[in-house]
Amino acid sequence: MPRDAPVALAWAQGSRAGAVLCWCVGGFCFALLIAAVAPMALGLRSYTVRSGSMTPAIRAGDIVIEQPISPSEAQVGDIVTFKDPGGSGRLITHRARAISHARDRLDFVTRGDANTRSSTGACRLMAGSGASRIAFRRSAIHSPGSGPALGGWR
Repeated sequence: MPRDAPVALAWAQGSRAGAVLCWCVGGFCFALLIAAVAPMALGLRSYTVRSGSMTPAIRAGDIVIEQPISPSEAQVGDIVTFKDPGGSGRLITHRARAISHARDRLDFVTRGDANTRSSTGACRLMAGSGASRIAFRRSAIHSPGSGPALGGWR
């Protein structure tokens, strides 16, 4: 056996391990890319929840994936996201408590599950305006008893 054979064998084994590691890292990065782009390709949007108003169903820090809908598709009990009717431009995610139809608009009464009072006044959404329904949620902190990590809500 040549004197350099053990060195060549160790180099070949290290090269294979490096290739396996490279494929694993590349596969992981590809999976992250698909997880980030797939919802957009399906017409879904994702957000990170900033408040605890929907606790325990959705907690601050959770990532929610939402499906855009027409306001007329929303039903009482749905968790919906809409722009603040006060004009601040921020998004609000609450449960629809009551919906009334009036000509070309819908009046929603919404409330966060953790809130004791419904939103002051009704949120008016015109037909064709932006609204979305929570399709899935991914818990930011995976602790026992935190509820389902991924699931749809009504």
